[in-house]
Amino acid sequence: MKIKIENESYTYHYLNKLRKEGWDGIFPIPNVKYISLANNILFYQALQAKFEIDEIKEILSDLNDLIYLENFSPESENLILKLEPSFYSSLLRESGEKLSYREGYNIITEKKFNINDFDYYFFDKFRNKKKIRFNLNSSQLPYDINILIGPNGVGKSHLIKEILKDMLSLNLNKDFDKNEMLTSFNLIILISYSLFEEFDVDLNRYKKIQDKNIYKYFGFRRRKEDGETIGISRNTPSYDSAVSFLKCISDDIYFDYIEDWESKIETIFEVLNKAFNFDEILLTDKEKNLLNYSKLSRRFQADEHKLKDDIDFSKGIIFRFEGNEVKLSSGQRFFTFMVINILAYIKKNTIVFIDEPELFLHPLLEIELFSLLKDILTRFNSKAILATHSLTLAREVPAKCVHVMRFESNEIFINRPPFETFGGDMQRISTYVFGDNSVTKPFEEWLSNQLSTKTQEQLINDLGKEINEEMLVKILNHGENNV
Repeated sequence: MKIKIENESYTYHYLNKLRKEGWDGIFPIPNVKYISLANNILFYQALQAKFEIDEIKEILSDLNDLIYLENFSPESENLILKLEPSFYSSLLRESGEKLSYREGYNIITEKKFNINDFDYYFFDKFRNKKKIRFNLNSSQLPYDINILIGPNGVGKSHLIKEILKDMLSLNLNKDFDKNEMLTSFNLIILISYSLFEEFDVDLNRYKKIQDKNIYKYFGFRRRKEDGETIGISRNTPSYDSAVSFLKCISDDIYFDYIEDWESKIETIFEVLNKAFNFDEILLTDKEKNLLNYSKLSRRFQADEHKLKDDIDFSKGIIFRFEGNEVKLSSGQRFFTFMVINILAYIKKNTIVFIDEPELFLHPLLEIELFSLLKDILTRFNSKAILATHSLTLAREVPAKCVHVMRFESNEIFINRPPFETFGGDMQRISTYVFGDNSVTKPFEEWLSNQLSTKTQEQLINDLGKEINEEMLVKILNHGENNV
């Protein structure tokens, strides 16, 4: 909770002074103008889940909550504090506070809010000003996932980093208008299983950002126990998955009272069982005992801190089906890491960024991951933005959600395909995205060399039983429209 008191720069000093003078600490604060605002929208969600609207109003009235005052008591003299220059820096500095200000009323009055479509303006690496429109809502087509696609080096990952900076207010804008906010969101999750990525693993180095939990990173890197060094390890994703599974149990225990709470453990089982069969997920303790969900839940409720000390998170998670361990391929393992890590931290209205999700996945697993991701996003009213080279994924997204990035003449261009990509022709998408017609492929080069010394008939005869229908068509059409 953020509180702004008239003519006071340091709220906690003033409140401590009142306590020493005999104030009992129960709101309202006596004999002074003040306003307050929750720094996380979960506060309003908890109120809405626990109390009737009249009780909520009474609580917020005592707090001089900004949302309450603006919507239910607009004549309040406390609102004059909005005119002070320090209003923005004290109450609306960070993403959580901005979301509370923009959407708190909708939560209190039980109105659903969405992550809105938004325009993002930025400078490319050549300092050219660019605009990209993220379409995230449609009543007809699935707009819940947008993709940035294009060749290596065009700046897809860099663009994600820039979006993150602005969304998280890492540049700490001095003023803010809730109507100019990029979009409403509750949390950002960033996933990148690339050895060369350079995303922030946390927000620790941003000293002015108080709500460090607005952002969660998953990758091969993590901060070491000294709090300063960032290390890289191939075991980090496995470690994270074990931590995330226990967090899913924790969240279900702590937040089950919220009326529309979506059980994370049930969601893990429902979602991942679409990909492979299992009936148990287990963690390993430091005595090498395997603990299933029931044991973990009981021990968590008995002594949360002791359980966390007892678990060997480096062993990751284990799946069993009918008593036998389920052996997963490396692709399936990363697939499950992404799903469980997302579910552990996702809240309603989360934006998930994934950099190159196709790494470690063959095309069938790409589609499976995409399908499961959409399931999770729907359950949690959330959206995703992916940076990818995958034509398989481009084919699963409507054209208005496909952003093709190209480099031409020292400038980055971002365009949407002029044809529908959703369920479209893979070759047509490939040609538009990567300009395949301008690239000589090894097969075409081999064919040109062969036909430079042989006729089509001779080459067909020489190939004999090794020729197939596709190769025959290529030979007969060679030289026509670069087929």
